[in-house]
Amino acid sequence: MSTPTAYRPHPLWGWLGPFRQDPTTTLAYIAARQGEITTFRLASRELILVTSPEGVQHVLKDRAGNYIKGRTMDVVRPLMGENVATADGPTWQRWRRLLHPAFRRARLMASVETMVHVVHEFLPALDRQASRGQPVNLMPVMLDLSFAIITRLLLGPLPEIHRQAFTHAFHEAMGLLNRIAWSPYPRLTRLAVEVWPHFRRVRHTLYALTDELIAASGRASASDNLVAYLRSLDNGQITPLEIRRQLLVLLLAGHETTAFTLSWLWAMLARAPVVARRVREEVIAVLGDRPLTAADVDALPYTRAVINEILRLYPAVWVIARDSVAEDRIGHLTVLPGRRIIVSPFVTHRSAARWAHPEAFWPERFLDFQASHPFHFYPFGGGPRKCLGYVLAPLEMLAVVTTLIRRYEMEAVPGVLPQPRPILTLRPHPGVWVRLRPV
Repeated sequence: MSTPTAYRPHPLWGWLGPFRQDPTTTLAYIAARQGEITTFRLASRELILVTSPEGVQHVLKDRAGNYIKGRTMDVVRPLMGENVATADGPTWQRWRRLLHPAFRRARLMASVETMVHVVHEFLPALDRQASRGQPVNLMPVMLDLSFAIITRLLLGPLPEIHRQAFTHAFHEAMGLLNRIAWSPYPRLTRLAVEVWPHFRRVRHTLYALTDELIAASGRASASDNLVAYLRSLDNGQITPLEIRRQLLVLLLAGHETTAFTLSWLWAMLARAPVVARRVREEVIAVLGDRPLTAADVDALPYTRAVINEILRLYPAVWVIARDSVAEDRIGHLTVLPGRRIIVSPFVTHRSAARWAHPEAFWPERFLDFQASHPFHFYPFGGGPRKCLGYVLAPLEMLAVVTTLIRRYEMEAVPGVLPQPRPILTLRPHPGVWVRLRPV
């Protein structure tokens, strides 16, 4: 990560220019220059940046009730409404209580073989790509793969034509919402998006497809998919609208985040053949030729260390925003009601004060990792609103990695080094271009 030494706050716009150009580097630079708990200005708004583990714990856990989602989720509300990710108070508490059992480790471990099965459905297309010897952009492949896995878990098996239509509508809607992710005028931009005829048409299509799939999935047993599970709760009093809202946000949270993390993983392994070889050797030693099962998860420590190192370097949720309710203190700063607080796993995970060789790709650090603080490493957030997928995402990544690493070597395409491009999530730009070589 380069340091933007030429960056300076503008007298009128503050850090808006550098932030829009390179948000991750700008936040890291501000924290290094001004401290781990500090303020910075974007146009007319002053924000509080918190990157010390102690400060992060204060915001996300110790005083979580004082730091709410508030207006920070206005980006996705035009599409998803009130749900477990966007709501506060009793509405959030209800949905967290209802959804949490579906994401317990024992239930998810029973889904490992399903995840592996979905990965195998993608192998014929990847084999064809490998046989041509041409560069392949793995990022759209990982997006399609992770979407296929999460829809299988949430909705059950879908006919290919329905999955493709649903995938297209969902991606188009999210692409439109990304336009307001870092607008300096989010309320005006949100209003413009909501009345934009194109967005309304895309949203209408997505809602119609979602409702159709919910109706079909709800006929399964409660153990088959999440929609059927939700139908079984609260004596069947949950409405289709409520299910749609939860489903859409779970698809968002469980799709791009995992896909981009996997994309970064292949980008790094393609440039670290020694690490890739060690992963392959461990997977073959444990699994041989058979697929991954739940019983194998704890027997792959180096592979899991590689996944954790990618989560450290490239946390998909690179910032977490909160709005303060009442006056408080974070470290030396007094926080007034209505202030916007920005917590950044990306910055904390790359702090030279917290990590040895923070910019290096060094998976071995996680083989005997002992966190100096609970929020030393927090790729899934923390506190009562910790991501529901903190167990699911690493399992899904293991299913993908253990399947593909034994089948292909990834050779990086020279001159195409992906760079972080953060919008809602931290994506590699312009993609992850590799050549696939059959092992």
